[in-house]
Amino acid sequence: MSQTLTFTSASDRLATIGISLGDVAQRFGVRRETVSRWRRDGGAFPPPESWREVLATLAEERSENLQAFAQELRAE
Repeated sequence: MSQTLTFTSASDRLATIGISLGDVAQRFGVRRETVSRWRRDGGAFPPPESWREVLATLAEERSENLQAFAQELRAE
């Protein structure tokens, strides 16, 4: 059973790995309040069309950082 991924659900999932709405806002070059509005008023005030790519890049970067940290922990 697959649900459509929305900006809100995607940003919620990023939060579980430590990527905050502030991080998302910074990447888009907007204020945190703007991101909150995108989440709340998606239909009336939708996020930019590039939101999927931007959030995917944030997830990839965090993944790379975590992998490097795991390797560092194992090396010592």
